Amino acid sequence: MKKKPLFILALLLVPLSFFWQSQVQPFLASLAESAPEIQPRDGRHPAPDFSLRSLDGDLVRLSDYRGSAVFIGYWATW
Repeated sequence: MKKKPLFILALLLVPLSFFWQSQVQPFLASLAESAPEIQPRDGRHPAPDFSLRSLDGDLVRLSDYRGSAVFIGYWATW
């Protein structure tokens, strides 16, 4: 009786592996090759430089992070 579930599992896994190799892997490879490269738009201007105090009291300038991605989170409490 124990051989029957293993046989059924093998019957399911073999076609699935062939399907994966013949259909899914080439599709995923084509998606990776066709991914667009992100380029900056022409005519963009850099963000104006500003400075703020950190929670430690240090002065932090936006220009200190030039060339890096910067996420500025702000919110209101009203």
